[in-house]
Amino acid sequence: MKIKELIQRIQSTYSKGVQSDDSRLTNRHIYNKLLTTRALLLSREVNKKRKLSAWNYSTLPCVEIVEITSNEECPCIPDVGCSVYRSKHKLPKPIVSLSSYMIKGVYSTDAQRSIKFTEVSVNQSKYTKGGKYSSNNNKYMLHNGYIYIISKVAPIAVSIDLLVEDIMEAYNFVNYCNNNSTDCADKILEKEFPIDGYLLEPLIQITIDELVSGFSKSLQDSLNNSQDNAISNFKSQGDLTNNSKDE
Repeated sequence: MKIKELIQRIQSTYSKGVQSDDSRLTNRHIYNKLLTTRALLLSREVNKKRKLSAWNYSTLPCVEIVEITSNEECPCIPDVGCSVYRSKHKLPKPIVSLSSYMIKGVYSTDAQRSIKFTEVSVNQSKYTKGGKYSSNNNKYMLHNGYIYIISKVAPIAVSIDLLVEDIMEAYNFVNYCNNNSTDCADKILEKEFPIDGYLLEPLIQITIDELVSGFSKSLQDSLNNSQDNAISNFKSQGDLTNNSKDE
C-alpha cells in the first residue's frame, strides 16, 4: 500500500472515531505515528526470531566511502594496521532490536555483491589486524551514525540493506529526490510503505488506537485545565466578595 493511501485510510477511520472539529490530523503526524508503529512491529518480529522478507528493508545502493586515519575522530577507533574508511555521510537511523541494529548486510557495489563485510564491534575490531584471527579482512562497524569499513582494499562505495526508522531518510539518502523538500514530500507519498502484508492490518489498527488515545488524553487534559481555571476564578471572585464585605 502506498504511503498516501495508508494516511488517507487512517485519517478517514480516525475521523469517524473522534467526533470533533479539531480532530483532523496532519499527514506528517500520521506518517510519524506509522513509523513508530512499524518499528515496534518489526522489532517484535526480529526479537521472536521470525524472518522478515526483503520487502521490509531499504537499500542504500551507493554509500560513498572516504578514507580516514584510524584515530582521526576519537581514540576508540583502533589503529588496526590497515586502512580505515568511513561513510561520507551519516546513515539513516536503523531500527534497533534487543541485540543489535537491524542491518541485513553491507556489500560491495558490483552487480553480484561479491564482497560481504562482516559486522564487528569497536572492541572486536582491535583483533582484525592483518587478519591474524580471521581470514575475512572485510569488516564494518557502526559508530556515531557512520559506517566504518576495515579493509586492505579501498572501497569507493558500499551497498547496505537495513531497516530504517524513517523511510523518507532512506529515499533522500539514495537521491530519489533532488534535495527539494516540497517535491520530495510529494514523491514519497507515492512510494510503497515497506512492511509485510500480514503486518499491515496490525499497523493500521495500532496507529489508529494510538492516535485516538492521544486525542482523548489531550481532550481530557484540556477539560481538566478548564475546570481548574473555573475553580480558581470562582475562588478569586469569592475572595473579592469577602473583601468587599469586610470593607
